[in-house]
Amino acid sequence: MAGDWIKMEATTPDKPEVLAIAARMGWSDPDYAVGKLFRVWRWFDQQTIDGNARGVTLALLDSIAGVAGFADAMRDVGWLVEDAGGIR
Repeated sequence: MAGDWIKMEATTPDKPEVLAIAARMGWSDPDYAVGKLFRVWRWFDQQTIDGNARGVTLALLDSIAGVAGFADAMRDVGWLVEDAGGIR
């Protein structure tokens, strides 16, 4: 059960990147962005060994987050890197 935890920094909801993601998505409440970030981070934690998601697309991450354009917003603030091999 101890492996089922993800540590989140207490300042995460107030980070400029979170506020930028929320603004890009058209959300007035950054808590929406934090919830979607948690979903994506949880997926990476469960499905990757080193944070490199080979063969994964931004569209798949949007599906995981449950909203179109979310992975683009993460990429735009530097919280995702997309290359020919996948996403990290």
